[in-house]
Amino acid sequence: MERPETNTTCRLLIVDDHRIVREGLKFLLQAENDLEVAGEADSGAEALRLVEKLKPHVVLLDFRLNDLDGSAICRQITARHPEIPVIILTAYLDDDILQGSLKAGARGFVLKNVDAFDLVRTIRAVAKGEIVIDRQAAGRVMQSFKGEKVPGDGNRASRAPRLSERQKEVLALLSQGMTDSQIAKELYIAPSTVRFHVKKLMDEMGCQNRLDLLSKAFRGGVIS
Repeated sequence: MERPETNTTCRLLIVDDHRIVREGLKFLLQAENDLEVAGEADSGAEALRLVEKLKPHVVLLDFRLNDLDGSAICRQITARHPEIPVIILTAYLDDDILQGSLKAGARGFVLKNVDAFDLVRTIRAVAKGEIVIDRQAAGRVMQSFKGEKVPGDGNRASRAPRLSERQKEVLALLSQGMTDSQIAKELYIAPSTVRFHVKKLMDEMGCQNRLDLLSKAFRGGVIS
């Protein structure tokens, strides 16, 4: 299944074990002309069944459910349907939850206190193939990196990888929680060019995801 084109409706599956949360999200999202809630699930098992049945374009997944945690569900969805991106929704600003979500293949990570505009923006960005980390979460993770001691002689700059100025600019903006589209606008380049730089950075620094990239970039003295 291909990602929805920009002029077509993006079909969503909402997964949350609180009915009031599902209804609130549905009311909010269906006010957008390009978004449609195709289904709702209150458990991990039901979510996996509906993914197979509905083939949504994006899954909004609560991290804490009664039967399975979000990372386990996300891992199964992405393994079976890598073309269907998952956005993790959580009320908890926790480094382990964020890292576990991204390692499981989540394409978005959003706190439940997000405002409507940012949530809709995240959904649209993820549907287009971007990876979006909530600004609050990105800031929290960067603070946790800054609190860690770097092994060795402490001279991070001497171990910094050789990166171009453009790559450093992309990393700096990523650390602020910006999406590919926002970075592209800031640097006057195309979103595809941003993704190219991020992919090159991950390859050069041996990273599996953007969180690892930010961690290594900070420890290597590339960003601070």
